Amino acid sequence: MARARHDGAMLSTPAFSPSSPAAAARLAPGAAGRAMLWAALLTGLAMDIVVKLLGDSVGTAATVAGRWTFGLLFLLPLVAWLAWRRRWPAGDASPWRRIHAGRALLNLGVAYGLVVGLQALPLALVMTIFFAEPLLMVMLAALLGRQRLARGPAVVCALGLLGVVVATWGDWLRLGAAGPDLWIAALVALGGALCGALQTVVTQVHGRGVSSASLVFWTTAATALATLAALGMAGPSAWSLGARELAWLALVGALGTAFSLLWVAALKRVPARVAAHVLYLTLPLGALAGWLGFGEVPHAVSVIGSLVVFVAVAALEAWPRGRSAQPGTA
Repeated sequence: MARARHDGAMLSTPAFSPSSPAAAARLAPGAAGRAMLWAALLTGLAMDIVVKLLGDSVGTAATVAGRWTFGLLFLLPLVAWLAWRRRWPAGDASPWRRIHAGRALLNLGVAYGLVVGLQALPLALVMTIFFAEPLLMVMLAALLGRQRLARGPAVVCALGLLGVVVATWGDWLRLGAAGPDLWIAALVALGGALCGALQTVVTQVHGRGVSSASLVFWTTAATALATLAALGMAGPSAWSLGARELAWLALVGALGTAFSLLWVAALKRVPARVAAHVLYLTLPLGALAGWLGFGEVPHAVSVIGSLVVFVAVAALEAWPRGRSAQPGTA
């Protein structure tokens, strides 16, 4: 799933899924949680479509700044309500935590990777690239010494990343005489997916004692301030937008914020594997939206590459936890 709407509280992979009976009991699936998952899936897809519709009419920096600035504005009433009801933990009120700064920096990478991808690549290809986040997440956990990665899952991760290359090559074949811009955009999008995976690992390792509301709010606030500062240094030409563009960016911010809140709320009500089954629909829905909305007919090679990524993520999710990743000593 594409992650400009990313809040760092994404689906746990086998290496990080809760395994204790108490955790399983707390995450008992329910109708409300499933409804929130579906709403999050459709809201996130709608945000991606709106960003793609904006295209080159709004620059990458202005799109990212608008998404997170409007997102911050939409979150402020929620934070005020939580504070008024005294449901905002006192320790979470301070923004001066390294976890917030680290998540914000990685969030910038996610956002820019997604927007660059949506502006230059087919929607289905961007979905495929960001769908590989769980593979990158497991590999990063192993590289950072948090988990030991067995040979089987390592091969699955490598094959999944090869599927991303195949899908991009298929789009190159579809366009015929495509230049290096396509591959550069694909690499930037893959970098965004890598930032998203690292953000999740960092959140799960260092953000356990911080509430979800605090993580989402301070990451949004820091990202908005950073992007606005970047626009200010770029000069008036970078952020002079008309009322129509601002309205579209407000919609992007609203959809992204709704996704974050629905996603966090859903993961508190359903097991990670249930969420995984719903998210598997992002690839076919992305391909359908690209075909109906933008006339993007994928090349057969791209379809094969997407299927390889899909099978790799599904196989990694189904891999027995005792074999997929053993706890490290670090």
